[in-house]
Amino acid sequence: MKNVVVLATLLTLSVAQSDSGFALLDVETSDNQPVNHGLCVNFQQYFIKSLPTSAEEARKDNKYSFDLNWWQETPDNLDVCKGNETDLGGEIIPAKYPSTYYPQDLSKCEKRGKNESYYIQGQVRAIKEAGAAAALFILEKGTPSDFHGKNFLFSRFYNPKVRNDTPTFYMYKDLFDSIKGLINIDRNEAPILTFYRPADPFLDAGVFVLLALAVGCILLGCVWYVRDLRQRLESGRLKSTSLETPSHPESSETGILTRTSSPDSQTEEEKPACCHNNGVCCHLVSAGIALSVLVSILLLSFFFRSVAVEIFNIFLVIGGTLSICKCTLALIRTFVQDPALASPMECFGGDVEHEKWYLPAKLYKPFRPVGFMVFLLSLAFALTWYFAKDDPKAFYMLDLMNACICIYSVRSSEIRSLRFITFFLIAMFAYDIVMVFGTRLMTETGCSVMVQVVTGMDCQKTRPIDFSSDWPIAPVVKGLGDRPRKIPILFYVPLLSNPVSHCFDPAIEGEIQHMMLGLGDVIAPGYLIGFAFFMDVWKRTKYMEYGITTLTGYAFGMLATFISLKLMATAQPALIYLVPFTLIPLTLLCTIKGTLREAWKGAPSQ
Repeated sequence: MKNVVVLATLLTLSVAQSDSGFALLDVETSDNQPVNHGLCVNFQQYFIKSLPTSAEEARKDNKYSFDLNWWQETPDNLDVCKGNETDLGGEIIPAKYPSTYYPQDLSKCEKRGKNESYYIQGQVRAIKEAGAAAALFILEKGTPSDFHGKNFLFSRFYNPKVRNDTPTFYMYKDLFDSIKGLINIDRNEAPILTFYRPADPFLDAGVFVLLALAVGCILLGCVWYVRDLRQRLESGRLKSTSLETPSHPESSETGILTRTSSPDSQTEEEKPACCHNNGVCCHLVSAGIALSVLVSILLLSFFFRSVAVEIFNIFLVIGGTLSICKCTLALIRTFVQDPALASPMECFGGDVEHEKWYLPAKLYKPFRPVGFMVFLLSLAFALTWYFAKDDPKAFYMLDLMNACICIYSVRSSEIRSLRFITFFLIAMFAYDIVMVFGTRLMTETGCSVMVQVVTGMDCQKTRPIDFSSDWPIAPVVKGLGDRPRKIPILFYVPLLSNPVSHCFDPAIEGEIQHMMLGLGDVIAPGYLIGFAFFMDVWKRTKYMEYGITTLTGYAFGMLATFISLKLMATAQPALIYLVPFTLIPLTLLCTIKGTLREAWKGAPSQ
């Protein structure tokens, strides 16, 4: 299980996906009676222009509120290259979206200029020269396209050949059919189409779900840890002692919690000199080794990402199975006793003393049927996720497994020294900054190594689109083999307050719109918070002030992370906020209470 902890702390990143080309459409009759509200369309110029944030604002300046009319006032005419039109001031004209270079079912547009090599360029030019205020292209959903594979409207849909300033929108044919009947040429009545894009909330509601998930995992792990500490104290497996030997003068000042010695344990005299009494050297070396392992894994994942993703998937099946099993058994045994039956070797009449030296120790332990059934169910759950991981809703199972990994990792921390955890967190602090920000100076694309490892994409969302050559293709058309697959040791939470969230179709996008948090942002600070609760047991505090103070600092650190994510609009290394928000309050509290020296030295390791 220690390997689970090391790998889980690899990813320490917070990312949110929110930008898209979706916009909303309100439809009114010519006498301003509302017909439809919040219909989904796509806006061509979403990367370079902003729509009004409300329908009222759009109507006020009349820039994105248009009368809908047919080309040449001919009903159902979507062929804007047929004939000439010169009096379309302030109107939006529907046109059929071409799926080939030169469609056979549409009139030939007069070619203007050597750069006009695509049919849609002639369509947009014709609409603009006719004096229309905007263009509305109509797509038939799922039909073949020479450019997009198939015609699907998704979050990053646009046409790279539409490069003028005429506002251009895209809509499915079935949606357009529901509103085109409002056009009455005989009575000179035309529906009014108003386009807008509501502003995203400063902090999405999903932030607070993710915050509750992270804090809840740490809190449950710490509660489990404290309960086990107290049980071990009562049973004698952990003892409170006062060491007054000359070799440990710093330990004589207070009672400390230590493990009771076993015959196989290494004595203090047998330990390396630098590691004697949890020395500074030993702690520095341990933190350095952990940092080296994490950097090596991340770099290998960067250069061999496809292999790394599959390794992490297998790791998650193993780690998730063990963690779910451990967490479930701990919950069950709180209320029900798990009866112990004879060991497998006793059932088969084996000679325990004669055969024990070469057979696995598990064969000689009592068989617990409840534990065995829980293990099988946990394994089935993890395998179900593995085979369904490409389903857009599989993240619910993933979050549950990752939550159990975090809970069990915090419960198993067994850290006894503030010095060690401080060195470790400082190393993780540096790791986070370098791998998220520093590596941008080292890669050819100027993108973060960690972001590319986590998402499988570069930083394209922060760069202008090359409208001259990039033809966007819906993820569903690309297929599983061409989609970037994300590293699984992450929490995924849907964006709950996005005003255009109903426009996202997971079947087309291949995933939900979400924010992510690496397990390292939970486990690494969770070690410190676990140590803080250990101090509460050590000092027998009445209100668990060490643990609660540090956990509160963690919650504020998470909020600071998401505020920075919103303000900077780029992935954030969460530990640069979480480390100071947890370490500083605990250090100050220890200083105020006069326990800093004791906490820094910590308990001996025996």
